Amino acid sequence: MKIINKSLIALIILAALLAAAPLLLPLNFFAPQIERHVSRFVHGKATIGHVGFRYAPMPELILGQLVIDNRETAMIETLAIPLSPAMLLDESISLRELRIETANLSSDFARLLPQRLHGEGSALTVDGITFSNTTVYLDKSSIGPLNGKVQFYKDGRLSEIQLSADEGRSQMRIAPAEQGQFLVEFTTRAWTLPLRHPVTFDSLRLAGKTDAQGVNIDAIQASLYGGNLTGNARLSWEGNWTVSGQLQARQLNAKPLLSLFSPVTHASGKLDGEAAFRATANQALALMDTPSAQGVFRISEGQLHNLDLVSPLKAQQDMTLQHGGQTAFNTLTGNFAYSSHVMTLSALGLDSGKFRARGNASIKGEQLSGQVSAQLISGPVALSGQIGLGGTLSTPSLRTGGSARPGVSEKPEQSPGEEAPQ
Repeated sequence: MKIINKSLIALIILAALLAAAPLLLPLNFFAPQIERHVSRFVHGKATIGHVGFRYAPMPELILGQLVIDNRETAMIETLAIPLSPAMLLDESISLRELRIETANLSSDFARLLPQRLHGEGSALTVDGITFSNTTVYLDKSSIGPLNGKVQFYKDGRLSEIQLSADEGRSQMRIAPAEQGQFLVEFTTRAWTLPLRHPVTFDSLRLAGKTDAQGVNIDAIQASLYGGNLTGNARLSWEGNWTVSGQLQARQLNAKPLLSLFSPVTHASGKLDGEAAFRATANQALALMDTPSAQGVFRISEGQLHNLDLVSPLKAQQDMTLQHGGQTAFNTLTGNFAYSSHVMTLSALGLDSGKFRARGNASIKGEQLSGQVSAQLISGPVALSGQIGLGGTLSTPSLRTGGSARPGVSEKPEQSPGEEAPQ
């Protein structure tokens, strides 16, 4: 009983000392010592704007306007530190958890955070840091607000960084790997690409490894528009920013995806394809300004909307048909290449049983151009001709030279031993 009483008395005295500390000593008196510890911890110069004290819900030392290196690099509005006697008496300080409330970080500081943020060789050791309302500023935009947690091993080495955004729908995990490298995993759901054409992912996972020069994304796994997307990529920031990689699409619903690029003229059906892509820019956000890509595609059991390729074959004279109608197909295949804002479609092949078409097309901005050779077989009669593509994606035109011409279709080959029809 005496031991319990003594322990209670000791706790009361400790609480009184903690509560009275701000009254006995000016808190700014400790600022230089705290700046020294924080500077060693972040491997940079830390400057504290002001020091305060918070009594509830627990005694905390409050560092306001904490600047690391300079205000453009990192500025923390509030850093809450749980208060203990060791902070006042010992050179070695061990803290269970720090809390950051509102911070602005440069992209360079955020990118190098795993290398900078560790307590090895410092008298200050931290178990973890939680943060909220944190924004990372890029060249002309920003990411955030972000929430998350940084965890450390007992010896001060970084254990893991966890980030969350979009009310928890997007998560990122960063963990140390080999010397100078880090494992990175990003997952998100119901996420829309912040680009001109807002492609929406039901779910997306990126996993890879980062080093001082960039990130190797070994696994891209996504579900979108009823299908799946897989691949890999490399993002490099050494010199210029560069991203390159390969993607494979399986069983995507083509209509909602392609409608993002052309709401009126597009294809529907099930889309499969493969593509290699690359983009280079001097700023991260400019990567999507001039991307390039090339690959192959196949769309099954679908339709061309706002393009009727059959009607021009029935024309008996030179004429230009306006947009409208549709062309059903069993398969639509081809190659594509995108560069300098021009989409080139080559080796196009459309098959729908009685109707076949082969050709090439080019799309520059909204302008459409191309040439198609088409053939329609109906019983013994075959109609064939050349169709010129023009106009715009919204209002395409089909030019025919009155080349529809009747003929006799070729008889199918006889199988060995099969009697010829009478």
